[in-house]
Amino acid sequence: REAIRKGRAAGQHGRHLYDKLTGEFADYLRCCRCTNVHRAHDGTTRGLHALCAAERRLQLSSDKDMLKRQIVMNFAVWRLIGGTTAFAGELGFLTGWGEKEKGLIRSIIKRAFCEERIPTLIANAYSWPRKMRAALTHPRANTDTLNMVLYNTGKPVLTGLAVTDLSLVGKFKVLDALWEICPQLVEAAKADETGRTSMARVGEVLKSVPFFGSGQCKQRTAGFFAKELIQDLVDTPVFPGGRNSV
Repeated sequence: REAIRKGRAAGQHGRHLYDKLTGEFADYLRCCRCTNVHRAHDGTTRGLHALCAAERRLQLSSDKDMLKRQIVMNFAVWRLIGGTTAFAGELGFLTGWGEKEKGLIRSIIKRAFCEERIPTLIANAYSWPRKMRAALTHPRANTDTLNMVLYNTGKPVLTGLAVTDLSLVGKFKVLDALWEICPQLVEAAKADETGRTSMARVGEVLKSVPFFGSGQCKQRTAGFFAKELIQDLVDTPVFPGGRNSV
């Protein structure tokens, strides 16, 4: 997979991409579409980082810690609500987190539902967006379905974990909690006295947020969502020096 990625980056195409692979791997990779070895190389990741333009924003920012908080929230919202560059492009770069931003997200999803383009806006890759996408693209999806996703009203009214899985109401509560701990997250990502940063320290902060961690009290650990967000942030100024300093 890495050989094919490097070949494409070098301008190779067609059968020449597989010239250096052994027969069984070449045959398999000709037939199957696989993810890249390194997540940083996938199209969505590259697209989100291009939209974020973190280094350029840092140069222009008068409040670098606030910018880092904004970067954290944008990657979290882009990944966990839409999961696509199309969604991130329509939403743009958020400079805060409150009712205004939540209203914008609702309006984007409502418009996409009415225009029958939810599959291009919401990803099928993560459980959070995938479950919303499945509900909104179901053959019987209607206004009640849309209201359930946007406001958890209509029929049915969700309860328990389904509120977070299927509605923006639950997702926004999780993102509210993430916004609250962003100052601690940014502090945890700073370099220590040796100039090194630590993903583990950031994970210790993230694990307190619902769905970013699992377990109870002292047994709580950072989970999949925490890992995914950290993988995005490590290539931004949130982690000084980037991946090479971790």
